[in-house]
Amino acid sequence: MSRWIFGGALALALAGLGCGETTHGREDGSGNTNWLKPCEADAECGELSCLCGSCRNACDAATVCSLEAEASCSGATSPQPLASPITLGEHRDADAMPNDLVVGADGSVTLVGGKGPTPFDLTTVYRNFWVSKLSREADVLWSYESENVTDAADPGRSIVLTAGGETLALSTVYDGQDTPHIRRLDRNGELVSSFMSTPGFTTMRTDGRGGFFATGSNRASDVPNALGRTPTVAWIGQFDPPVIAGSDTPHWQQERQGLEGSISNILVASSDGLGNLVVGGSLGTAVDSNASEPYLARLDRNGDFVWEQSVPIAEVTHCDATAVAMLPDGGSLAAIGCGPRWLRAYEADGAIRWERRIANGVTALAGLRDGGYVVGYGGGTAHLQRYDAQHRSMWEVIQEGCTAFTRLEAEGDAVVALSACEPGYLLSWYGP
Repeated sequence: MSRWIFGGALALALAGLGCGETTHGREDGSGNTNWLKPCEADAECGELSCLCGSCRNACDAATVCSLEAEASCSGATSPQPLASPITLGEHRDADAMPNDLVVGADGSVTLVGGKGPTPFDLTTVYRNFWVSKLSREADVLWSYESENVTDAADPGRSIVLTAGGETLALSTVYDGQDTPHIRRLDRNGELVSSFMSTPGFTTMRTDGRGGFFATGSNRASDVPNALGRTPTVAWIGQFDPPVIAGSDTPHWQQERQGLEGSISNILVASSDGLGNLVVGGSLGTAVDSNASEPYLARLDRNGDFVWEQSVPIAEVTHCDATAVAMLPDGGSLAAIGCGPRWLRAYEADGAIRWERRIANGVTALAGLRDGGYVVGYGGGTAHLQRYDAQHRSMWEVIQEGCTAFTRLEAEGDAVVALSACEPGYLLSWYGP
């Protein structure tokens, strides 16, 4: 199968990550259209400065780089710490590791992941499947735990709520390949039914009509490539509400393949609960290395692509989309990570609304209804920052003892944040 190539107009838009009002849609306030032009030296930026790898005003550096960049603003001699948000609630569990969460209409949060042993050990892979529901006040309402009886890790991977408030929780069972195993729990956390699914997927998101979107990868061939790995295609599907009764057949499915024999995958997904889905992942560009380029797409509830983009990267390297989020106005956010790291906002039709080059790897995103957004960073210390619609930093959280913010969900003007810690996790509710 030949490698899939996206539309030429989009390629032109992405190839010119340099200067121009047309590409970036924004000026620096003085009519200079070099704003966000990639650079290595001030001489490339005209009246602006080369900061954080982009042409910008000196004080803009604080919105894209580490806090040390604030020293270049207004004659400051040392970085000024950002304000802290209002913490509305917290819950810590040292014996569990969630991989996903879903926020209910009442503000409750349901987590899915792995639990045990006690005391928790990050190196342990034989963890029990675990789901727990917490109230808006951070009290545990119920928990469900199922003993791992397979020969490989079987923690919960993803979770959605049905229209009736029941829980569908996903894990994978290894039987030669990762096979999705979905458990249905009632409103009290009691197991109602479970079933195995034939397509391979690792993430579920609500489709707004009682079913769910599913994303992941499927085998493209049983013949290993030059690295000894099984080639895969990126896979997206949707299950109708009858899935609750045990149907394992998706209503529709889409596949995208990189270079034949390579590894392609959908890694992250976000839906708005109204039938719109944005996904991110990577398409393989080589069969003798892990090289890949980021892939992004938006689909409607019928499985039609609204837009899709494969982002060309000049170097032979591994690049992928590390986080995505739907925005309340119909747009979306996406983080791209490899050599250069980018944070982009897209219009509903896929046009780039704005983009920022960032210094750290993004692990989670959430868009807020006031036009602002929240970015979770990893890399050893969990770091969270909230920005307004003009990309100004409003507040930040640094969680000592935690390694990354792994999942964010907007709840009105507030945000629910999940961070991976050593040991266990921390679930937090932060005010605007």
